[in-house]
Amino acid sequence: MKDYYAILEVSPETSQKEIKAQYRFLLQAFHPDKLSTLSHRARAEEKTKEINEAYAILGDEGKRAAYDRRRTTSRSPSVKRTDPGDERTVCANHSDRETGLRCNRCDKFICAECASKTPVGYSCLQCVRQQLSKFETARWHDYLVAAGLSLLLSGFAGAVLVRMGWFVIFLAPAVGGVISELIRRVVGGRRGRYLSYAAVGGMLLASMFNLSMWGLIYLVLAATTLYARLRNISI
Repeated sequence: MKDYYAILEVSPETSQKEIKAQYRFLLQAFHPDKLSTLSHRARAEEKTKEINEAYAILGDEGKRAAYDRRRTTSRSPSVKRTDPGDERTVCANHSDRETGLRCNRCDKFICAECASKTPVGYSCLQCVRQQLSKFETARWHDYLVAAGLSLLLSGFAGAVLVRMGWFVIFLAPAVGGVISELIRRVVGGRRGRYLSYAAVGGMLLASMFNLSMWGLIYLVLAATTLYARLRNISI
């Protein structure tokens, strides 16, 4: 029997609302159009099929209840159940710390220091890093491209807009949006954990040559828009 909870990366105690949120999150994360290579797209398409199959069961309360009953009866009856109160459970990474918290992915015990809160519960740091590594598709030069494009385009746009006075309030966000779209196209939609930071960093460097009042207003408005737009291709 397939473990649909493992496919959706949730625990059996997860609520219907949380399962729906996780389903949408996984569909977004594994969308084939966001991946650049054919091998990544093929793997994403296969993963998407599994996600849809799992949600077709767990997303329906009646089907989920029936699945849970089959899942329970499929377990070996010979396994001896012990009272959790009879055992002292400790963190997998810190044997001197007693805890009852488990990672919602690998199910090992974790303390507060080793736990990271996710939309569907707490995960250990190792599982979080493993999950994030699946979404990291940006190459090392994509960060240089993002910073370089932002530096050049923002420097030029800033020098022009600050001469236009209060019009900068309306035009700066548009400039940030244009720069983000150009970066998105140049890097091919690849995603990187720090891609948005690299782009904003380039814009900050460009602002060093224009520290007037209107220049600072331009920087705040354009950088905010740039960061917000690029979050869609950042992890």
